[in-house]
Amino acid sequence: MRDVDEVLARYDAWLEQLRASAPVEAARLKRLRRRAQAVWRRVTRILIANAAILLAAVTWGALVGPLDFWGLVVTVLAMAGAAVFLAGWPRGRDPVVSSMRTAGLAELPAQVEDWLDSKRAALPPAARREVDRIMVLIDDLAPELGRLDPLDPRGLEARELIGNHLPGLVEAYAAVPARAGGQAEARVRFEEGLRLIRAELEKLGAGLAAERIRDLRVEGRALESRVRGSGPEEGEG
Repeated sequence: MRDVDEVLARYDAWLEQLRASAPVEAARLKRLRRRAQAVWRRVTRILIANAAILLAAVTWGALVGPLDFWGLVVTVLAMAGAAVFLAGWPRGRDPVVSSMRTAGLAELPAQVEDWLDSKRAALPPAARREVDRIMVLIDDLAPELGRLDPLDPRGLEARELIGNHLPGLVEAYAAVPARAGGQAEARVRFEEGLRLIRAELEKLGAGLAAERIRDLRVEGRALESRVRGSGPEEGEG
């Protein structure tokens, strides 16, 4: 019986670890997708530019005359130059806290996620896991926040949490000197603050989801009443 209990305890611990790591993995995959999309956009711009250069060279050869050696060299150099230029343009800029505090609700989640992603590597491991969970919650909330009125109390609450308290907490921790005597306490308080923000975001998301479910129930009842009300008329016809 003791062996069975140990096996069950290990299985429960494994399930708990799996549940805890799922948001972290989801955040990691989201970061990879974002970077892959950025790379693909640059590659697409390079392909379009090179196609335009080739088209110009072919058009020149057809209307003016065949390209000589130097014409081919210029074409190749132009394609290489376009590729080098577009590979580094436009240069990405990390969002700043001041812009996040004034962004619209629809744009705020993406800006906060990009900002957190730029700060994540400098955070302690436990804090990085909390930040990953928060990024998943922000991503889930993004469609709902985009539909809310800017003056809706829930939108104001979300803005205060992710546009003010969250960056303020991260910046306050980053300002603590690395060799400060209270570094350990600062880390603990920082992680507690992240957990508190995550809990509030979960509560906000649950409230918005419950409202959508209520709306769905109301629509279902209205549809059911309409169908039942029109039933006898159809039967009489």
